[in-house]
Amino acid sequence: MPKYKEPKICDFNRIELRIPSNQRVKLIKLAYKPTFLKEEELVFCKVWQAKAEIVINNALHLKSIAEKALLRAR
Repeated sequence: MPKYKEPKICDFNRIELRIPSNQRVKLIKLAYKPTFLKEEELVFCKVWQAKAEIVINNALHLKSIAEKALLRAR
């Protein structure tokens, strides 16, 4: 008989990604920059990529919980 797993509580109560308008503009400009990125530009992009991945993972976690609950619906 399988043992019951205690449900994990989300360690967040909000999913949000705030990006100031000047940094949003910078990110868009870097996306369309015709030359290779400089080191500081690369770091800037990687930081925002990591922040976006955290938000996406939190949203996927909630989606997974909702799907698991819906499996019990008739």
